[in-house]
Amino acid sequence: MSQTPELTEEEIDAEIDAVRRERRGRAMGKPEPLLDIVMLVHSQHVWSDLAIRAVEGNTKNPYRLILVDMASTPECKVVLRAAEKRGHTVITLSENRSFSNGVNTGVEAGSSKFIAILNDDAMVTEGWDGAMLQDASVKQVGLVGARSNYASGPQGDPSFIGKPPYLVFVLVALRRQVWDTIGPMDEETFDGFSSEDIDYSWRVLKAGYELKVSSAYVLHAGSRSLAASIGPEQLAKNNQKYNARLVDKWGKDWAAKYSKSGPEKLCVVTYHAENWTRVEFMKNVFGLKRSDGGSIAGFIDIRRAPIHMARQLACDYALDQGFDWVIQLDDDATIPNDLIRRMLAHQKDVVCALAYQRKIPHSICAFEIGEDGLMGRPMEGIEHTGLRKVDISGFHCSIMRTSVIKRLRDGTKDAEGKVLVPGTRQYFGGFENKLGEDFAFSLNLKKIGVQIYCDTELISGHIGSETVVDEAYKKAYLAGQIAPPAQLK
Repeated sequence: MSQTPELTEEEIDAEIDAVRRERRGRAMGKPEPLLDIVMLVHSQHVWSDLAIRAVEGNTKNPYRLILVDMASTPECKVVLRAAEKRGHTVITLSENRSFSNGVNTGVEAGSSKFIAILNDDAMVTEGWDGAMLQDASVKQVGLVGARSNYASGPQGDPSFIGKPPYLVFVLVALRRQVWDTIGPMDEETFDGFSSEDIDYSWRVLKAGYELKVSSAYVLHAGSRSLAASIGPEQLAKNNQKYNARLVDKWGKDWAAKYSKSGPEKLCVVTYHAENWTRVEFMKNVFGLKRSDGGSIAGFIDIRRAPIHMARQLACDYALDQGFDWVIQLDDDATIPNDLIRRMLAHQKDVVCALAYQRKIPHSICAFEIGEDGLMGRPMEGIEHTGLRKVDISGFHCSIMRTSVIKRLRDGTKDAEGKVLVPGTRQYFGGFENKLGEDFAFSLNLKKIGVQIYCDTELISGHIGSETVVDEAYKKAYLAGQIAPPAQLK
């Protein structure tokens, strides 16, 4: 890209006069700024000039542009001087201390209801301010981030829909009331240039606000100032240093939970003993979709394998390939399109849909453990009673965190390292003692202290050759209105 030539004093004065003539032609009474736009400027004078002019050309709401001179280069000072003569605010700092320090200085210099923080190598596009101000006006939203061609996480993912775990400050906006509640950026921990934006995002979340990715779009040249000043190798070390500080401040659990840039990864597994149910079942599977903006990242179709081995292979695969959840669907299950949303909403380690056995008397596939430690009576009559804890469940239609599989594989130890429950690779048993794989798995979960839940509002029917054994079928059967299919007698 060719560099913008430096302006002479005469050219600057002529430009200022043109701006003043334009302003004098407007109606009297300049409105109070609705928005303070804070931009830090250090070394990229070409990009800074483009970023400033993009603000001037594409911002429709009354605004105040606050340019923080971070001990900038002589070329940048020319750009800043020209901007100041066009009516923008310039604050000069004696050193380029940190991003947090520069932003805090700029925000403190303003007083508008809304604040935007914009990189000096990012060009706003038409309509940006209207979109972001509308998003930031929502009471529960604490911080809004623009989408971009060059941004990590949700802002750089065109397909992202939902609540982001963090925002990067290529362009963000918030109400000043939120800033006053959260407080300034952390200059002590983040005394340089990395991770301070994620830290502030997490502070917004911790205060009870939501983060939002806006429809506004900003063209980003890609961290030009920092990359040019320290080089790519040092930049990587710099990011590692401040990422480590971020984890130290928030803890590994929080950092792991709120560092993922997209919806959790789901792996759907289907099991098939034969082909007679596939047409009806696959019609349901094709209608299965996520309604939280995410996609199904993996799909496994296992056929002609003993069911305990098939489930074992599927769970190991989902864990080893980095999936967060595994959904298991037998090939004789009926499933609604919103199955995933409904099961994910519980955020429990293991959730099963409620099903009825195909064979007479169509008992519920949720059981108590008997006094002898074996399968006890079915929990009849629990339909539509919400999310219920159960001892044993059929895994005809289920969702499970893969972290549960890891716990089974690793076993359980006490604080001194003594093994309380040994690890196993036979999560679903081996059909020893004629136990079904569902029952064996339920007992293994009980050993490591994982509770099974049954969603009694989510009833999954069993597909048969002549009928579907679901809630309506069982009511009719109990009322003596229908005869059982011949093959089930």
